[in-house]
Formats: sequence, structure tokens, C-alpha cells
Amino acid sequence: MIFNSCNTLQAVVGMFAHSTNTSKRTIEFLSHAGLSIAPTSINRMVGRLSSEARLLFKDELSGLVSAIGLDNLEVRFNGEQPTPENPGQLVSMTSAAFFPLHSGTTKEDLRVCEEPWARSPFNPHRSLPPVVFSHDRLMSMVLKISFPPEDEMSMHSLFAWHVCDILLNKDLETIPQDLKDFFRKEKLGLPAQQGWIPHTKTTQKPLHTMNISLSTSHGSAMALENILKQGGAIREQRKAHILLMHADLGAGKKYLGLQESRGIKDDAWDRLQFIIFLPGWFHIRIALADAMH
Repeated sequence: MIFNSCNTLQAVVGMFAHSTNTSKRTIEFLSHAGLSIAPTSINRMVGRLSSEARLLFKDELSGLVSAIGLDNLEVRFNGEQPTPENPGQLVSMTSAAFFPLHSGTTKEDLRVCEEPWARSPFNPHRSLPPVVFSHDRLMSMVLKISFPPEDEMSMHSLFAWHVCDILLNKDLETIPQDLKDFFRKEKLGLPAQQGWIPHTKTTQKPLHTMNISLSTSHGSAMALENILKQGGAIREQRKAHILLMHADLGAGKKYLGLQESRGIKDDAWDRLQFIIFLPGWFHIRIALADAMH
């Protein structure tokens, strides 16, 4: 028999207790006191919610306009009576989510799986020259979008604006406050803008946490296989359409290693040819900071 109604307070308290890893005995005590639902009811609720959540993204990747993001997740399971010899167990798992791409992105925009493979250094039959990342190539790209130093759009002018902004907003006793206010209002203004990226709200869809560690190449491969299965990825579609993947630099290195080791495979799916690794902005800033020291 299925009941369509329940005690809201008891259900909320029970789920909260479950989410905070409350012991079974405590939940049973709250249940007998009429403040929570029973542990068996909590387990049924979790199972039902998980089933409904699974339906939300079972066809996400077959739509071809979503990216994936994954990261390691460390959880410590403490014992009821932790001791120095047995403080608890630290488990490394993997969390992931789907990120629908910005509105306006079409399937055809991502139908470029063949070109990256044609330039890939892992392709033994490469038909196009590989993309070489070097300082000279970076500087040539910068020159294409650079402006003369006297132009307000030049890097010199923009850096000068940021220096003035720091001086006017920091609590520096050497500059009188009334002078700061005058320059901020009359002279500083806003930095020159060539273009701007509009803010868009991205609704991510969390996947089931995987009891898989990303510390090894084997674990990274298992995590990717699990994500593709949860999202309903279709093998034939991925021969033509790329899949953008966000992860930290360590995970990205392992996935590039997987692509290198599978470069001799005949099928795009087996080669993981469709995976395009994109490091997060946070990890890019860390790499830049390390390079400066």
C-alpha cells in the first residue's frame, strides 16, 4: 500500500538526521518520540529521490549540448568511539555534474570531433599539423588583439587604471581622503571596454557520487565510464560530437594519458577522441601563480 501523505515535520527531521550522518539509534529514539520517521522510511525516501533524480539526467548527454565537470571528494567516516589507532576511514570518491551549455549552442557547433583528432599528437595517422603551444605562438596571438600603448584599450592603459584604482581604494595615509574622493569621481571613471560577456545562470545537475578515486588512471577511466553511463551517452553520436570536460589539472593529465594510450584504437569511442579537457579558471590561476615563483 502506498500512502500519498506524510507528516512533513517528521520527514524533514528524518532526512536532516540522515544527511548529517546521525546514528541509527538516535533516529530510532526520535522516531519513537514522534519527531522523525523511522530509519526504514528514510531509506525508502532516499531510494525514491535517487530514482527520480536519475531520471532527470538519463538522457542528458544524448542531447549533445551539455558539458561535464568532475572533482575528487574526500569523506571521513568516523567510528562511534574513535581512537588514536583507529581514528576513522578517509575515503576518496568522485563527484560530478552536468552543465547545460549557454542558450544558443547547437549540436552542429559541437560536431567537430574529427578535426582535433586530425591534429592530435596521439594520432599515429595525423593528417594536419599538430597545435604547438609555445611562447612565440602566445605572443603572436596577443599582437593580433593588442593596441598601441597610448590607446585607452591597450594593456598599458588598463594596467594603469587598475593601479590607480588600488591606490584610491586602499587605506593609504599618504593620500588624503578628499583627494581620493575627487580623483575617484572626476578622473578615474570606469576602465575602457572592448566587449563584455553577459552573465548567464547555469543550472547544474549533480550526478550520483561515485566510490571511485581519481588518483590513478584506472580510477579516472572508471569514473568517466560511470558518468557516460549515467548521462545516457550514445556511442555513435560521440564519433562526430565532442564533449567538454572540466576537471583539475591532475585529472586532466590522466585523461590525456588515457587518450595517448588508446591512440591506436580504431573507434573514436574507444580512443576517447570526443573528450576535450578544459581546466577550470581556479586551476589556471594556480598554475599562473606557480609559474611566477
